[in-house]
Amino acid sequence: MNTEFLGRKKISVRGVVQGVGFRPFVYRLAHDHGLSGWVLNHSGGVEIEVEGTPSTLDAFAHDLTAQAPPLARIINVEVTGAPPAGYARFEIRHSVAEEGRYQLISPDIATGAIAIRSPTARIAGRALPSSAIFRTTAP
Repeated sequence: MNTEFLGRKKISVRGVVQGVGFRPFVYRLAHDHGLSGWVLNHSGGVEIEVEGTPSTLDAFAHDLTAQAPPLARIINVEVTGAPPAGYARFEIRHSVAEEGRYQLISPDIATGAIAIRSPTARIAGRALPSSAIFRTTAP
């Protein structure tokens, strides 16, 4: 029987952490560590609250940066302790917009090498975002 008491950590993550699968990553990581709490995006980054034993909280905080998604670029992590709040499960909460704050945005990560047949085309030889939609006409 584990006699360790429960604790809670509030974690603020800043950097390129939106649009890169960070919240689902945090959800899986919390689940893997058996933690309860929540994660949400806001205009300045990602906020996380997790509850569990001190050893699992420490392991979670370490893995948060050590195993972050490859496209995430963490600039700063602030961790503070807090008394348990009694969360029953872990959840992804809705994003919150905050006036006057902004979030770093990742560049289009799905850039494809689209070949253009005509070397004189305006976009010949350029890599285009995978979301680019264009028409081609026969010469």
